[in-house]
Amino acid sequence: MAEFDDQFLSLRSKVEFATSELERLRSENEQLLDSLKVLWARTAEEQQTGKVSFDGDRNAVRKKINHFIESIDTYLEQMEA
Repeated sequence: MAEFDDQFLSLRSKVEFATSELERLRSENEQLLDSLKVLWARTAEEQQTGKVSFDGDRNAVRKKINHFIESIDTYLEQMEA
C-alpha cells in the first residue's frame, strides 16, 4: 500500500507541475499575442502612410539601415552581372 501511495504522490506532483507549466505558457502566449497585435497595427499603419519606424538607439538603426542598403546594392550588382 505504501508503494501505491508513493506512486500516487509522485504522479500528483507531476500533474501539479504540468498544470503550473501550462498556466505559465498560456500567460506567455497572451503576452506574445499582445506584442504581435502591436506589431501588426504598426505594420498596417506603415503600409498606409509609407512611414517606417525602427526600435532601438540611433546608432543601431543607422547600422541596420546601412546593412539593408548594402544588401540591396549587392543584389542589384548581381542582377547587372
